[in-house]
Amino acid sequence: MISTRDLTVVSKEQAAEIVRSHYDQYRNADVQLSRLSGVYQRAYLIDILHTSVDNSQRVVCFLILSTPGLDNTTYGDDVVVPIANPLSTTLALSKLIQDNTDIPISDHKIDLSLSIVPCHYLLSAPFKVPEGHILLSLSQARREGILSPAEDAQFDLRVGQYLGQLHSNVQNEWFGMPQAPTESRVGMLPLPIAFSTPPGGDSAYSWQETFITLFEALLARVESHAANDQKSAAISDGNTNGVEAGEKQKKKYTLPSKDIHRSLSRAISFFLFDDVQVPSLVMHTGTADDIFITLPIKSKDLGGLPPIEVPVPDSRITYVLPNLTHAVWGDPLLETMFTSPNKAVLEGYVGAGGSKPIVFPRQKTKRLWYTLFSALLVLAEEGFETLEEQEKVNDSEPEKSKVERAWEIVEECVEALKNAPYY
Repeated sequence: MISTRDLTVVSKEQAAEIVRSHYDQYRNADVQLSRLSGVYQRAYLIDILHTSVDNSQRVVCFLILSTPGLDNTTYGDDVVVPIANPLSTTLALSKLIQDNTDIPISDHKIDLSLSIVPCHYLLSAPFKVPEGHILLSLSQARREGILSPAEDAQFDLRVGQYLGQLHSNVQNEWFGMPQAPTESRVGMLPLPIAFSTPPGGDSAYSWQETFITLFEALLARVESHAANDQKSAAISDGNTNGVEAGEKQKKKYTLPSKDIHRSLSRAISFFLFDDVQVPSLVMHTGTADDIFITLPIKSKDLGGLPPIEVPVPDSRITYVLPNLTHAVWGDPLLETMFTSPNKAVLEGYVGAGGSKPIVFPRQKTKRLWYTLFSALLVLAEEGFETLEEQEKVNDSEPEKSKVERAWEIVEECVEALKNAPYY
């Protein structure tokens, strides 16, 4: 089973060698390495400690990893169905996004040689953080409460604009997972949007047939692992009432397969997913964790106490991590950021060329299916085999684990779909 914990951990020494091998101007540089939390891929922020004359500015780059063999396929009924894109596809899609939108994805170097680390990687071009600024993810800025309501709304507006540009400017002729360019074409950009013939034959020209194929293959994978490992569905609920010291009460999660298949048959009969005519590039798992912003700072007088640095206006989105592991040519509503979009996101989205994602009740039902799909994806990639690690997370953090929350979302969606409207 795929798990992001199987991805190779990079050491500080390896990160330094990676930077030096691609950028000669930093051949004598040392680095500091920070693992990025929350992002779907395994990724790192690298601070380059260079020794040039002008070394007052912070220089950083981003490293994205993918272990060979973990991004290939899942299996349906005698059909190989990919659920993740290799980094060669991510690179090619990134180029398309750069050429057709204002999204600051940056140029990247790709290495599939396994010569420095036993994994494939993308390395972004180094860039300077402006003097007097801090660099952090949009989600981190929100968690720490350092954005004013006006700044927060401005960032949401910009995110909506980026999504509107992506969905209206980067389109394809067929639906489905992007096809990876051949090994001989990796790095030979620009590439055409359709890297090869569409997967699935004629079904690639129907979003309903494409999505159902992806969904059923993913569901079959989760069903198989749930059946083979009874322990996999046991997640601690943190309640120790009535349990001896040192023990933990278990909550059993059962995949409601019959209910899912019953509701899916109903959705198919109502042609729920057949209203998508143009395949757009959808990131699918992109979140605010992938969006990095720079904020100017100033000293704040605390009445005799040492001054502190606080953000001030004039902030901007500096870099967007190319979270394209699960990108697909499909329905823009599949975008995770449309789970519960606010007014600013929608305003920016429509203003940049996107269509209002939810107009009719049936589209709310469709969004429920997409939320269920995303939760099953978490279970397929993070669940089951990582139970012990998830329990350790729950021991030290009050928040629910990612897997436990995915199980809850599955239950919530399946229950809501029983009486969801299809008009």
